[in-house]
Amino acid sequence: MAESSTIQSHSYSLYTPGGRRTLFVSLISIAIFTPTLLTEYLEPVVTFFPIVALVAIAMVRTGWPAAIPTWTIFNIFSVYLMIYAGYSFGTKLPATLLILFLLGMLVYDLIGVKGGQMQSMAAKMISYGIPIFILVPHSKTFSFEKFREIVSEEGLEGLHGSDHGISMLGIGDGFLPGALAVSAGAYGAAAQFGALSITLPQFTTALGGIIGLGLLMWAELPKAIAALIVSVPGALIGFGVGLLVETLVF
Repeated sequence: MAESSTIQSHSYSLYTPGGRRTLFVSLISIAIFTPTLLTEYLEPVVTFFPIVALVAIAMVRTGWPAAIPTWTIFNIFSVYLMIYAGYSFGTKLPATLLILFLLGMLVYDLIGVKGGQMQSMAAKMISYGIPIFILVPHSKTFSFEKFREIVSEEGLEGLHGSDHGISMLGIGDGFLPGALAVSAGAYGAAAQFGALSITLPQFTTALGGIIGLGLLMWAELPKAIAALIVSVPGALIGFGVGLLVETLVF
């Protein structure tokens, strides 16, 4: 699910449309390519996940440390969670099952966003201080505590037109393409780059998901849509292209 509530942009680069897009694409790229490139090294991410999750929730709920904006802590853990989920799903499920799962989640996301269930769930998670979204504020005066207060009292709709508006992307929109990219490592010969390795289908799957979400971020729509409608087709097209090229060329 992606959500954007528009307010007047500030001159500071992060709070301009271009700055928001750059940050979103950067975070999504990290979340998708990290499990794809570092699959064999990520078991500690699974091992320490419960501890990291508890610490992250405590930091978000208390606003500690005060020197770091809480929304930054929120995003760091959300990216960590995307990496964890992408690695876990991608190493446990074959690509064929993941494709069916992605298509099922796409339908679920479409129904949930249209019916408002996804927005309601997002508001509850935010009010509880549970970081399962990437969010970028639209204003330099953004306050995470005020943001949580508005969402708790009025829902996401209360953010529109306020100084605490955000653009937001759910973790599923990023980790599902990442999971397929990890699973695509079973296809094709891996290219080695030092300690890193990646197959062509992995690269094109990851790139397809990122491009799909990048186009959505570029559009910056004023209301929530099912972001899987772009990330899933992007990843699937990338997977198909990678397999085709691998078969025909290599």
